Amino acid sequence: MDIQTFSAELLVAINERPDLFRRVVLQNEAPIAEGRAYISDDRFLSFYFNERTGTTVFALIDKNERIWGIDRKKRGWHLHPLGKPQEHRDIEPVTIGEIIDLLAQMLLAEG
Repeated sequence: MDIQTFSAELLVAINERPDLFRRVVLQNEAPIAEGRAYISDDRFLSFYFNERTGTTVFALIDKNERIWGIDRKKRGWHLHPLGKPQEHRDIEPVTIGEIIDLLAQMLLAEG
C-alpha cells in the first residue's frame, strides 16, 4: 500500500462515521502519512503509516495517554486492548475500515 491509498481509505472510513469524529488532521510526506482524528478536545485517534516499512499504527489517545491501539510492525498485526495498552495480542490482518469499525463499537460499548 502507498500513502495515497492509505490516506484515501482512512478518510473514507472516517467520513462514514460523522457521529464519532469531529475533525481530521492528516499530513502526507513520502513515505509517511500521519495525523489525528479528533473525537473530542482531549480524545483522538492517532494514526501513522510508513509505506516503505509497512508499519501501521492506530492508537486511541485519551488525556495524552494511549488507552487502545492496533499496530502492524515487524511482528505482524496486534491489538493493545482497551485499558491494557501495554499488552500485545496477535490478531489477523485488518483493513482501515475494520479498525475504525472496531473503534466505534468499542466506544459505543463504553458508553
